[in-house]
Amino acid sequence: MFRRGRSRQEISPIGMLVLGALKDKPLTGMNIIRKLDEEFSDTAFKAKTGTIYPLLEKLEKNEYIERKNLQSREKIYALTSKGKNLLANAINSNFKSEMAFSSRFFDFFLSTDFVDFISSMTKNVAEIGESIAGQFDHGLKDFKYKNLKADIRRLQKLINYHESQIEKHRIEIEKIEERIKRKQFKLEKIEKELEETEKEKKKFHAIEID
Repeated sequence: MFRRGRSRQEISPIGMLVLGALKDKPLTGMNIIRKLDEEFSDTAFKAKTGTIYPLLEKLEKNEYIERKNLQSREKIYALTSKGKNLLANAINSNFKSEMAFSSRFFDFFLSTDFVDFISSMTKNVAEIGESIAGQFDHGLKDFKYKNLKADIRRLQKLINYHESQIEKHRIEIEKIEERIKRKQFKLEKIEKELEETEKEKKKFHAIEID
């Protein structure tokens, strides 16, 4: 009933849930959704409007359900005799076989051995994750270390350049200071000569007065 390759007349598991929701009384689409949500509230199943409403149209088209209030804007759905027969015949050998398989399927995957296997796999994944994280952390530290070394080399070159410029300017300053000293010496010599000349003038002027 639920196998792949269903004909258009066969119904999906959710379709059977919709028919089952209508077994007691007619319901609107929203009430069907609410009822299914209540029935499966403790599971991962969630009845959605995008699934249920198209399914209602399909079930109505295949005459498993019918609308009871054709004149009203609110659609109320009820089982047809065809839908009731389908529900009545649902508990047949194939359905029971599929339910038995489902039960054994979950028993198998919830067994202690399988749970232990999942736990070990989870542990392995966690260890792999820690290893990858460690490698990433090591790689990040190595990357930062190399970047810091490169930054230090660049700064050292900058320091060396400025030190060379400072040395160059120091030499230039020493040369300028030497030139200043020579000019200062010449200036002092000229000042002395001027003083001597001034003295000679005063002597000559005194002689003329006498």
